[in-house]
Amino acid sequence: MRRDARRDRKPRRVPPWITGVLAVWAIACLPSWGGAQAPDAALPPPDASILCPPRSVPSSPDPLLRSLIGEWALLKQDWCKLVRWEDTWPRLQNLAVDVFTGPGVHPTAGIVVPEGGVAAGLALNVDWNTQAPAYQRFATSVEGRGSEDGFWEIGAKLQTLLAGYSERGKSPQVTLIATHLDLPRLPYYGLGNETSAGARKLYGLRDSALGAGIDVPVPFGFALAGELAGLWFAPDVSTSFGSVYNETTAPGLHTRTAYVRPRVSVVWSYPDRGVLYGLSSSAVVSYGFYEALAGGDFSFGRVEARWNVGLGLEPRFGAFRFASRVVLSDPQAHNSVPFYLQPTLGGADINDENVLRGYSNYRFRDRNLVAYEISYERKIVDPFGIRIFGELGKVGPNPSDLGFDRLKSSVGASITFRLGGATVAEISLGWSEAEGLHVYGTGNTNNFGGLTAGLRGVF
Repeated sequence: MRRDARRDRKPRRVPPWITGVLAVWAIACLPSWGGAQAPDAALPPPDASILCPPRSVPSSPDPLLRSLIGEWALLKQDWCKLVRWEDTWPRLQNLAVDVFTGPGVHPTAGIVVPEGGVAAGLALNVDWNTQAPAYQRFATSVEGRGSEDGFWEIGAKLQTLLAGYSERGKSPQVTLIATHLDLPRLPYYGLGNETSAGARKLYGLRDSALGAGIDVPVPFGFALAGELAGLWFAPDVSTSFGSVYNETTAPGLHTRTAYVRPRVSVVWSYPDRGVLYGLSSSAVVSYGFYEALAGGDFSFGRVEARWNVGLGLEPRFGAFRFASRVVLSDPQAHNSVPFYLQPTLGGADINDENVLRGYSNYRFRDRNLVAYEISYERKIVDPFGIRIFGELGKVGPNPSDLGFDRLKSSVGASITFRLGGATVAEISLGWSEAEGLHVYGTGNTNNFGGLTAGLRGVF
């Protein structure tokens, strides 16, 4: 659910929280970079485990209390190992992962949406009770986050298992989710693939959602998913916005809309359990119908498809990846797609997906979209990595406009910061012939770690 361009050409300031985090980790890494270590330096002395409390804690029938006790036990053990064991850097990594993820109360950091400024907040995770019968297992997450620029979001998620059926060791999962986002200033450049950077205007948007979904694994690496959601949107346009755009050039600019959206998806992955090295592939196709309950003639259907291919080499050689995405919107007769629900290319979109980083955020927008990216990524020195990418994409009012001619393009490189096996912060430099160099800093601590069975937080 889920600055000015050329005329104010200034590189986007990298959020200070990213710079600070990277500096802290760099300092922490210095001892391990300064010289070779013995092969067994990471192993504690034989009796070291006696010096630190065990990670396991007694089970509690109260899920909230169990999560808080579990968090405290993890942090006590991590701190003890950091102080008393050798090889400080891995111990510091473990402590950071448990500070930001897992059961209990955690600080969160990142952004709300692109162009929203640096954001921070708190999350409460109640994790799976693995000692309970499978049919009684559930996990929840509640999070609130606000930014320095007045953007904020709050949400809650509950996930439970249906253990009467299992495929490849996985059971169906039911997810309930509720979110609300308040986004006071988002840029809009008009519709189409040839808009001007000088046409930039700002609008506000309030976005609320309430949904229930189910994911069912089936044989041969497939999974089926269904969802039913209620969606509410309230745009807020200024007088200057309305003086430039109207219902033709920005459909729905003065209208609050409410939708009921059923959606079905088919997911396929190979190998079905994932791999670190070798060839892997995944694909997803979904169809959702946005039935407008309020606001006017804004009902439409949407097909979205993604296909990703990865080739992981040995650690010292890195990995190659190809990603593609297609979005096709089909408004019903005499209906339109509101401009704030149309997909965007350029920098990052409202879901913080980065495509065409040689352009400003939200730069191109229309009912239909196609995008491609090929990239190479490898570790430099743990936890830092580098990623080199090339991107192509375009938008258009009709599916027939998404051919290979006149594609927008950008190239660039990123420095990534990984923790707990996933990227949590990234600084990108993207270049395009039309709009030059752009610098982006992004991150979200909810992207890594997470709870068992895939619950990673609300946002």
